[in-house]
Amino acid sequence: PNALSFVLFMVVGNCRVLFGGDADIATWEEMHAFCDGQFPKIHLLKASHHGRKSGYHMPSVRAMNPDVTILSVGDLKAKDDADAQYEKYSNKGCHSTLEHGDIVARCWSDGDVWLRERDSQQWFLKSFS
Repeated sequence: PNALSFVLFMVVGNCRVLFGGDADIATWEEMHAFCDGQFPKIHLLKASHHGRKSGYHMPSVRAMNPDVTILSVGDLKAKDDADAQYEKYSNKGCHSTLEHGDIVARCWSDGDVWLRERDSQQWFLKSFS
């Protein structure tokens, strides 16, 4: 079940990455309460539950203050995608696999994040911290 999904927090130098797994709203509410609403600044957020509203928890995303958010939405854009909500709190953009296909992220030790489409050598985003 999604309620048992892992959320992975990873640090590469000064770059902080959070993979939301399939965490749902109830899971985020529990983590938010456990952390007293204090999350570390996140440079790259991989939205939970494929970027759907069922995995979006505004207070947590706002507290993480992500620079960049990636949504893996699949083949068809669902009416329950939370891309507009993530975009609101992603300082340097929100990018979906629907728009870009498979996305490759490079996280630099100084907190910079670069994104490119898997089959391209061109970086479409260079986010400098």
